Amino acid sequence: MIFSPFLPERFIKIESNIPLTAKEIFPKVGAVYFTFLKMKDVELNRGFLNVNVLYNEEPVCNIKFKDGTFGLTEGGFIIEETVSDGKVLICDFDSKNWSEVFRNFFLVSRKYDYLDNVTYLKNIDNGLAFFDKKDILIMMSSDDIERSFIEYVEVLKKFEDRLDNMKSIDLRYKDQAIIIWRDK
Repeated sequence: MIFSPFLPERFIKIESNIPLTAKEIFPKVGAVYFTFLKMKDVELNRGFLNVNVLYNEEPVCNIKFKDGTFGLTEGGFIIEETVSDGKVLICDFDSKNWSEVFRNFFLVSRKYDYLDNVTYLKNIDNGLAFFDKKDILIMMSSDDIERSFIEYVEVLKKFEDRLDNMKSIDLRYKDQAIIIWRDK
């Protein structure tokens, strides 16, 4: 049987437990994809003028929403499969409200190895917020999660001797941190 190395997207069928597109799997050459070079470790089944792609991401931790517990992949995608042990990220909202903003926060907190310091996530005014291990509420800008996260870490460093007195840190405004202190 003859297999074509170049196929338009309509001849590429993808079965995956996460959102995945042909351009994330194969290099694009003009209007077609070069299906003999994979950019992601996927299983391929080739046919005449078609290729079937099978890909499943494993969960790296669990995430508990109001409507159930799911697995969370390295890419921050919610899947049905869960892990038997490890970190459980708790959210005070339903899984349907898991958005690109929360996914980006998950990716940033993993990048900076900070996920274990997050007690649970909140959705405040359709924005990202979380409680850390010191029971401080942190509200972040949805525009640039990484910048907000770095500002949060800087605030913690600056006020490390007063962390027990912090109630919340509002980082929703560019280059500003509004700190609310606990009553003594």
